[in-house]
Amino acid sequence: MMPKSKVPRAQAVKREIQVIDRELYHLRELQRRYSRRMLKAAVAIWCAGVAIFFISVMLLLGSLLTTTSTPWPSLLILALAAPIVIASVFVHRLERKQRELERRRKYLMEKFEEAMVKRVERIVKGL
Repeated sequence: MMPKSKVPRAQAVKREIQVIDRELYHLRELQRRYSRRMLKAAVAIWCAGVAIFFISVMLLLGSLLTTTSTPWPSLLILALAAPIVIASVFVHRLERKQRELERRRKYLMEKFEEAMVKRVERIVKGL
């Protein structure tokens, strides 16, 4: 049996659960806002990419006449992919933090239930 000082009090655990719930709410809101911004940016980048593609095709057709090859079209593709990679890394970090908070919340809920059962047992023994 654990000493009294080691047993988590129900109110303390409840408070920790509330803090984690608030963090999860803010994290989900941040992820929702960021996803909306990312979608708008993706549409803009896609439109710009299509325009640049057509411009580069026109320039390449002109450069085929001079038979000189330039490496900038492949660099352009990499540059257009960079924002998508950065956004996916950011979203992955948010998801990982969210999973960690949910795992902590589950653990604290178990401790809270344990503390409540011990409290009920003490009350029943006192009767």
